[in-house]
Amino acid sequence: MRFRRNVSAFLATGAAVLGSLAAAPQASAAEPCGAGKLCLYRSTLYRTMMFETGRTARCFRLAEYHLGPGLYSIWSYDNNLPVKVEYWKATETTAYLVGATSPGGSSSNTSQALDEANLMCTGGAGPYWPPVLEEV
Repeated sequence: MRFRRNVSAFLATGAAVLGSLAAAPQASAAEPCGAGKLCLYRSTLYRTMMFETGRTARCFRLAEYHLGPGLYSIWSYDNNLPVKVEYWKATETTAYLVGATSPGGSSSNTSQALDEANLMCTGGAGPYWPPVLEEV
């Protein structure tokens, strides 16, 4: 009888612990990017948003948002803009295209393909230096 009581108490305790684990809130996953916005994240899986804009035909210096060479890499992006976004490595005299994202495109893991980019332009804006800077 005592054995049965101990087993019952053990099983009840185990069920309570498992139930509380199942009910525990999950860690925050993705940070959503709104409709008509471009969002850049420093982590994979759309976590740790560093940049968000709805502006088109504009260029942005990524370093001003703590992104780019020597700073945080763009590990994921969500382009909900109706325009293409281009990523450039630009100096005062030259610029070359590092990558681009199509309207509606996204990636949960860029594998650091945009690491060299220090300038990002939306909607066909050119990589002239210094770029046209706009509030996001």
